[in-house]
Amino acid sequence: MRRRVALLVGVVLGCSACSHGGPPTPLPARWDAIHTEGSTIELRADGTGTFTEVPVGAGEGPCSNDDTVPYTGEVTWVTHDERFTVDADGAPLTLWADTSFMSLDWTKIMVDVCGTEEHGATVLAYGREL
Repeated sequence: MRRRVALLVGVVLGCSACSHGGPPTPLPARWDAIHTEGSTIELRADGTGTFTEVPVGAGEGPCSNDDTVPYTGEVTWVTHDERFTVDADGAPLTLWADTSFMSLDWTKIMVDVCGTEEHGATVLAYGREL
């Protein structure tokens, strides 16, 4: 009986921790833009981070890479389905790991400047050294 109770407690605690949206990769971490000089993303384990010259959707009209403004400042993040949803002063962005051999590769992240992964033309790549 004790073994079942311990297992049940472990499952409940494990699910409870998952619902709080812990990061899908160890933090703090910093990624540099692959094709945009001087653009960086830094995320910290406390749900905050810093963007430097990261293009974000301007929020007017249809979103495209041409309709962005560089954002430098503090951000907050939460996780959802092994992705980061980032709020950059009211502009939403989605960050997710690149895939390598059917597994997540957090050395390279993809960033959708429009906030969702549905806009394939608005995705930028960032990389980091481990």
